[in-house]
Amino acid sequence: MKIVDDDINTCAQENLMNRYISILFVFLYTFFLSCNVQRESTNARNKTINKIYSLKDVEKIVLKIEKGKIVESSNIGDGGQISFQYLLYNQLAKNASLTELTNLLNHKSPAVRCYSFQALVNNKSDSIIPLFISHLNDTIVVQTLSGCIGSTVTVRDYYWSLLSPNFNKYILSLEQRNLIYSVITFK
Repeated sequence: MKIVDDDINTCAQENLMNRYISILFVFLYTFFLSCNVQRESTNARNKTINKIYSLKDVEKIVLKIEKGKIVESSNIGDGGQISFQYLLYNQLAKNASLTELTNLLNHKSPAVRCYSFQALVNNKSDSIIPLFISHLNDTIVVQTLSGCIGSTVTVRDYYWSLLSPNFNKYILSLEQRNLIYSVITFK
């Protein structure tokens, strides 16, 4: 009887061990599969980033920004992923002339208009104040995404936010601020 009990115990232990091994195998398989998916996702993102960096044609960059339909900050989402839209903006700012950027302020896409104005502000264009004033009636709404916070704002208000002291790229003189305030007050 003791031999039968030992055989049963050995068999039960082997079954238990097989279960543990099976569970461990499933866990490891799932873990490595998810790592592979993450690697593929990272590779796909890197390919897209490389394609964006290779873009030099302003028209193609503008078409891609227009297709994206949103103004994004450099990092978006909960994980702070690199924004493709923002990379496109960087390429636009790097490859477009001041004249092209100025002309793009009349583009049909509000995202293109906002990024063009932002590029002009970052380049500290001398014509930024007259351009801002001439676009005070641009009340089309554009979607924005900064980090994980999405919102909508008018193009005019987006322009104004770029000229605010918080943005710190373009510091308005007292005369410039007074001119803008006087125009806003009387509009």
